[in-house]
Amino acid sequence: MNSLHKVLGYAAFTAVIFYLADIFYHIPFLTYSYSILAIILLICSIYYMRLANRIVIFSLLIAGTGMYSQYPAGAETVLLSFGSNMNLLALFLLVPLFGTFMSVAGFLKALQHAIRKREEKHKSHPYRTGYILYGFIT
Repeated sequence: MNSLHKVLGYAAFTAVIFYLADIFYHIPFLTYSYSILAIILLICSIYYMRLANRIVIFSLLIAGTGMYSQYPAGAETVLLSFGSNMNLLALFLLVPLFGTFMSVAGFLKALQHAIRKREEKHKSHPYRTGYILYGFIT
């Protein structure tokens, strides 16, 4: 079981790397690859989900199957729909990775020090920092 978790972890990071490469280079092979990996990850994760999450997932899969059967959609559309939310997986995998890097490299303490220094000079508006950071991300 432990080796399965390791393989699925590698598959998740591989899918995210393919997604990021696809953003910059637009290679159709990568889109299909991370979509297939997303299907595999979804199927393997169903076993580990709580009952409420399984009900939601199966409800969405049934609704999606109904929509795709009612409206003419090809197999390519169905396949690519599984990879359409790869940005969320990338976010959940890479933010902790970058946070760990920042913490180990000492950037986190420098960032905290800079924010505290700015708060001493100006009124405290922590939401503004959040808006600025969000603006740079999008």
